[in-house]
Amino acid sequence: MATKRERRDFQRRSLNTTILFRPVEAAGGSFRSGQMRDISDGGVSFDTDDPPTESSLVDMFFKEHTNAADRRVRGRVMWARPSQAGFYTIGVGFET
Repeated sequence: MATKRERRDFQRRSLNTTILFRPVEAAGGSFRSGQMRDISDGGVSFDTDDPPTESSLVDMFFKEHTNAADRRVRGRVMWARPSQAGFYTIGVGFET
C-alpha cells in the first residue's frame, strides 16, 4: 500500500497554548481565541470555534514557552477543516 507523501517543508512540534488571532482587515477589532495544536518554522495549526476566512491574513499572538514573552506573527490562512462538533482546525502559513 502506498503511503501518503509528506508535503511539509518544516518539522512540526506540538505546542498546547492559547492563541489569539484577528483578521488584518479587522485591525482595531476584537481578538478571537483558539487552542494551538502545533508549530513549525513555516506556520501553525490551531482549533477554534470562530474560524477566519480561508486565504485571509491574520495577526496572531501566543507564547511558545510558559516563561516567554508574547510572540506576534502574521500569517495567511491556508486551510480550515471541520474537526469536532462546532470546531475547526486552521492551518496558517507565516508571512515573511
